[in-house]
Amino acid sequence: MATFYLLPARGVLGDQIVDTLGVFLPGIDWTTSARQRLAELLVQTLELRDEVFLVFRDELPGGSAYESALIEGYGAEPGDEVVEVRPGLPSRRWRISQLPHLAA
Repeated sequence: MATFYLLPARGVLGDQIVDTLGVFLPGIDWTTSARQRLAELLVQTLELRDEVFLVFRDELPGGSAYESALIEGYGAEPGDEVVEVRPGLPSRRWRISQLPHLAA
Protein backbone atom coordinates (compact mmCIF):
# COMPACT_ATOMS: atom_id res chain seq x y z
CA MET A 1 0.00 0.00 0.00
CA ALA A 2 1.17 3.48 -0.84
CA THR A 3 0.98 6.58 1.32
CA PHE A 4 0.12 9.90 -0.29
CA TYR A 5 0.94 13.05 1.66
CA LEU A 6 -1.43 15.79 0.58
CA LEU A 7 0.56 18.92 1.35
CA PRO A 8 -0.11 22.64 1.18
CA ALA A 9 1.52 24.67 -1.61
CA ARG A 10 5.33 24.42 -1.89
CA GLY A 11 5.73 27.97 -0.62
CA VAL A 12 3.75 27.19 2.53
CA LEU A 13 5.82 24.03 3.08
CA GLY A 14 9.01 26.07 2.66
CA ASP A 15 7.77 28.60 5.22
CA GLN A 16 7.01 25.81 7.70
CA ILE A 17 10.47 24.29 7.22
CA VAL A 18 12.12 27.68 7.78
CA ASP A 19 10.04 28.23 10.92
CA THR A 20 11.35 24.93 12.28
CA LEU A 21 14.94 25.64 11.25
CA GLY A 22 14.72 29.03 12.94
CA VAL A 23 14.77 27.24 16.29
CA PHE A 24 18.14 25.69 15.45
CA LEU A 25 19.54 28.49 13.28
CA PRO A 26 18.19 31.76 14.70
CA GLY A 27 18.89 34.98 12.87
CA ILE A 28 19.28 33.54 9.37
CA ASP A 29 17.35 35.42 6.72
CA TRP A 30 15.84 32.84 4.36
CA THR A 31 15.07 34.18 0.89
CA THR A 32 12.05 33.04 -1.05
CA SER A 33 14.25 30.98 -3.37
CA ALA A 34 16.00 29.36 -0.37
CA ARG A 35 12.61 28.43 1.08
CA GLN A 36 11.60 26.86 -2.23
CA ARG A 37 14.89 24.93 -2.42
CA LEU A 38 14.37 23.58 1.10
CA ALA A 39 10.90 22.34 0.16
CA GLU A 40 12.27 20.79 -3.03
CA LEU A 41 15.11 19.09 -1.12
CA LEU A 42 12.54 17.49 1.17
CA VAL A 43 10.55 16.31 -1.84
CA GLN A 44 13.65 14.84 -3.51
CA THR A 45 14.68 13.09 -0.31
CA LEU A 46 11.30 11.50 0.25
CA GLU A 47 10.99 10.45 -3.39
CA LEU A 48 13.75 7.93 -2.62
CA ARG A 49 11.31 6.01 -0.40
CA ASP A 50 9.18 3.33 -1.97
CA GLU A 51 5.44 3.85 -1.80
CA VAL A 52 5.62 7.43 -0.45
CA PHE A 53 4.25 10.20 -2.64
CA LEU A 54 4.10 13.94 -1.93
CA VAL A 55 1.28 15.82 -3.62
CA PHE A 56 0.86 19.58 -3.34
CA ARG A 57 -2.72 20.85 -3.18
CA ASP A 58 -2.03 23.63 -5.66
CA GLU A 59 -0.94 21.02 -8.23
CA LEU A 60 -4.28 19.18 -8.13
CA PRO A 61 -6.87 20.04 -10.77
CA GLY A 62 -9.27 22.71 -9.57
CA GLY A 63 -12.74 21.56 -8.63
CA SER A 64 -11.79 17.89 -8.30
CA ALA A 65 -12.35 15.94 -5.11
CA TYR A 66 -9.03 14.98 -3.56
CA GLU A 67 -9.70 11.26 -3.83
CA SER A 68 -10.60 11.40 -7.52
CA ALA A 69 -7.64 13.66 -8.29
CA LEU A 70 -5.23 11.29 -6.53
CA ILE A 71 -6.63 8.28 -8.39
CA GLU A 72 -6.68 9.92 -11.80
CA GLY A 73 -3.53 12.01 -11.58
CA TYR A 74 -1.23 10.10 -9.27
CA GLY A 75 -2.25 6.46 -9.54
CA ALA A 76 -3.70 6.06 -6.06
CA GLU A 77 -5.57 2.80 -5.56
CA PRO A 78 -8.23 1.58 -3.13
CA GLY A 79 -6.66 0.99 0.28
CA ASP A 80 -3.83 3.50 -0.18
CA GLU A 81 -3.49 5.88 2.75
CA VAL A 82 -3.76 9.65 2.41
CA VAL A 83 -2.27 11.94 5.04
CA GLU A 84 -3.81 15.35 4.59
CA VAL A 85 -1.42 17.89 6.12
CA ARG A 86 -3.01 21.15 7.19
CA PRO A 87 -0.65 23.71 8.80
CA GLY A 88 -1.93 24.79 12.18
CA LEU A 89 -4.45 21.95 12.31
CA PRO A 90 -4.12 18.25 13.07
CA SER A 91 -3.35 16.05 10.09
CA ARG A 92 -6.21 13.98 8.77
CA ARG A 93 -5.68 10.35 7.66
CA TRP A 94 -7.98 8.43 5.38
CA ARG A 95 -7.89 5.65 2.82
CA ILE A 96 -8.71 5.70 -0.87
CA SER A 97 -12.04 3.93 -1.24
CA GLN A 98 -13.13 4.49 -4.82
CA LEU A 99 -12.44 2.04 -7.58
CA PRO A 100 -10.50 3.85 -10.32
CA HIS A 101 -13.18 3.27 -12.97
CA LEU A 102 -15.77 4.90 -10.68
CA ALA A 103 -13.73 8.02 -9.97
CA ALA A 104 -15.30 11.08 -11.49
